[in-house]
Amino acid sequence: MLSGILIILCFMVLLIFGAPIAFALGVSSVIGFLVLSGVDALTQIPIIAYQMLDSSTFLALPLFVMMGTVLLHGRVGADFFELAATFVGHRRAGLSIATIFACAIFSAISASSLATAATIGSLSVPNMLKQGYPPRLVYGPVAAGGTLGILIPPSGVMILYGAMTDVSVGDLFVAGMLPGILLTLFLCSIAIFVAGGKDMKAPRRASWNDSWMSFRKSFWGLMLPVCVLGGLYTGFFTPNEAGAIGVVLSFVVTVLINRTLPVSRLPKVLLDGTKTAGFLFGVIIAAGLFNHLMTELKFIQGFTQFIVSIGVGPNSVLIMISLLLFVLGMFFEVAALVLIMVPILFPVITALGINPVWFGIFFVVNVEFAYLTPPVGMNLYIIQEIARKYLPKTSFGDVIVSTAPYLLAHLFMLAILMTFPQIVTVFLK
Repeated sequence: MLSGILIILCFMVLLIFGAPIAFALGVSSVIGFLVLSGVDALTQIPIIAYQMLDSSTFLALPLFVMMGTVLLHGRVGADFFELAATFVGHRRAGLSIATIFACAIFSAISASSLATAATIGSLSVPNMLKQGYPPRLVYGPVAAGGTLGILIPPSGVMILYGAMTDVSVGDLFVAGMLPGILLTLFLCSIAIFVAGGKDMKAPRRASWNDSWMSFRKSFWGLMLPVCVLGGLYTGFFTPNEAGAIGVVLSFVVTVLINRTLPVSRLPKVLLDGTKTAGFLFGVIIAAGLFNHLMTELKFIQGFTQFIVSIGVGPNSVLIMISLLLFVLGMFFEVAALVLIMVPILFPVITALGINPVWFGIFFVVNVEFAYLTPPVGMNLYIIQEIARKYLPKTSFGDVIVSTAPYLLAHLFMLAILMTFPQIVTVFLK
């Protein structure tokens, strides 16, 4: 146990000095191998790396990443925002609600929170500012709405969780749909509450003809989640097949039908998607080495035995897990948080008899906080970067203040999951 704690401290020191997460995990793991078993232990590294990636479940990850990249460059999210704005934009806080709905729709075809926030934010932020929305009411809906990207399927975090625990990714996708819809409604409620009675210039009510034209423009984009997730939920194809079909359809929609993605830009799109997937696989390998070392040191087994031995109930353990993940989410990127904590926490929840599919959704809602809490909350930085194009003096603090109320929606979602766990499992076979 002591050796495990020392290796964790080594990892934390590297992070404090600014080392990339994959580098920090990898170096601390290699040091641990050398200290415990000498140079000969290094021969295990390529074997462990191969074993980590030798999973068909991981194949879905780069496919959904590529799908999201294509749709990001193809500006499909802009159509979603315009469609939502035609229906609710004229109401109080209507554009905030439209932003959240657009994030929810885009989340159904993107496995990434960052892609969702960047795509929808690039259009919604300038539109809300143009309509006279106070800046502190503009940033929160985009940052918080972006977190739906990992809760509403397909979800890269769910794929990672499923690959590391042997829980069905298809079951996780099905289980995440209803909580995703509920969290969308909770976020909209916060947007209305925050807007209060403030005097904001509202756009004119769109005519039915305008609404119809927006629907026609976004129709093929809307058909993407219907085809991909519909085929997955009906069992017509597997998550890997869903990802492959999603990539093909995303190219068809953006290049051939909407023509928003010129053929000349395809090499850049493919390179961006490959870079993102490569980064994720680098973190996966490094986290695999780290977790293998923790297992060899019996750190994970000892942690599980300790939690079980103290005799607290499952709900108390879940609250402690939530607090732990909230604190760690301030300093860790989401992918690293998943890859480090799932192998540690999963044996605990298994020993307590907690449904692993339910815990997967509970875990995803918890790590959503990591996108919204400083100093590492990536959605906050993305929104600040977008806002500075229109309000150059936008500070990081402005974005934090605007986003803070939306954390209540996530807290309420966690309470709902613990009180009514059947909302996760109701559609499972």
